[in-house]
Amino acid sequence: MSRLTLNERQMICGSGVIPGWDAVNYKEMVDEENGALYCIYQVGDGSDLVEVSRYIYSDTIKNNTFYLPSDLQGKGIGLRLLLQEVHLAKLYKMTRLSCFASDSTPDVGYIVWPKMGFDGYVFVNESGNMVSICDSQYLPTPKNFVKMLVSEYIQLFGYQSWLTYGSGYNAILALHPDSYSMRTLYNYAQNKGVL
Repeated sequence: MSRLTLNERQMICGSGVIPGWDAVNYKEMVDEENGALYCIYQVGDGSDLVEVSRYIYSDTIKNNTFYLPSDLQGKGIGLRLLLQEVHLAKLYKMTRLSCFASDSTPDVGYIVWPKMGFDGYVFVNESGNMVSICDSQYLPTPKNFVKMLVSEYIQLFGYQSWLTYGSGYNAILALHPDSYSMRTLYNYAQNKGVL
């Protein structure tokens, strides 16, 4: 965290991706309990707010909040922000990005993050139904369920089943160049015409 300059931290939080983003409200706070730097960008007058907030740890960036108003969605801004974050995280020798892939908002979170290579664990029965989402290998597996990666679930049951039965999960994007995460992200970006 301390090895990054203010400009580098602002870049990781998304500076330069949205027109006018550089000249907007940027705040930083140190989370003493977790040893992380919390940074947030806000753009807008409060009625049409863009917000990105991230915790920066020594080897991980945790994406805490990402909100785009509907008039900015579907323009590749989120994907460009993620690609910039990945590039800078790798440049600064970080090993992963993390977030909670929420199920509280339609068309985001658990629906989009797997497409971009974010993976995590879910509990699944043989029919493809889920009972619970877990973020740790230490949680007990419910009876008649197995723990598997979201990527394995989608490969086994299909993406349509994920849309039907999927839910929020703690997601990780591994930054190693040969990882499932990086291959999936770059393929997704190429298919969207962003790379």
